Amino acid sequence: MFLTGCTLFSPTREVRLKVEDPPGELNGFLEGVWTLEWSALSGESGSRQMDWSSGIRRSISLNLPLEEDLLILLYPPLLTDSCLPRPRGAWIPWYESSGELNLKDGAAVSILMTLTERGCSMENFNCSRFLAEMAALEDPWLTDRELLVRQLARQEMRSWYIRERTLFETVLDLDAGIWYGPSLERAAEVAEGDEGSGTSHNLPEGWGFLFSPGRGEVLEYQVDEYGLAVLFREPLLQGVSSR
Repeated sequence: MFLTGCTLFSPTREVRLKVEDPPGELNGFLEGVWTLEWSALSGESGSRQMDWSSGIRRSISLNLPLEEDLLILLYPPLLTDSCLPRPRGAWIPWYESSGELNLKDGAAVSILMTLTERGCSMENFNCSRFLAEMAALEDPWLTDRELLVRQLARQEMRSWYIRERTLFETVLDLDAGIWYGPSLERAAEVAEGDEGSGTSHNLPEGWGFLFSPGRGEVLEYQVDEYGLAVLFREPLLQGVSSR
């Protein structure tokens, strides 16, 4: 009876999570140290690092707070000191003990986690509907995140706030190779690299990047309010570029 009581009154529960595979050609490339962050809607949070240098796990188990709605993000290794692919995300309601960390939900979960970090009350928020609305977009990371964070913090959310930022048709000069953006669920781009043959991209104002495992290179860009881009090239970090 004593042992059974200890289990029943444990402050944590085991949560089992499937991990969505990266695109097949990036599977070995993204082996390394991954970082998991979690936050309960009440504000409690934590993180841990996982060394997946010998292979990316397909599932993980965690002991997390009991009777709490949980937000979880899983980040791949850094590409450079400032460039990080988008995380996988999952929302686990208090009555569930399993879920999937996937790329599509990463954007919505990261917004909700930003709010919990700022001390905003999310206890009565309809997480399920918000994740579904975001997942219906082609690329949820192109939403106006500042607008969503601001309105959710004010508890003035409307469905029409979930919309893409203004995109500009921007020409980027890519060297020959296969290039990926930070949202890994989007298809890679194959660039021929012919002189003067820049490729057209629909990009929001601000900073972003593309990376090429084959070239061992990251192309950072800054798009101005007129859609013109300034480019910066950096090598991939040693631990990543060697894979």
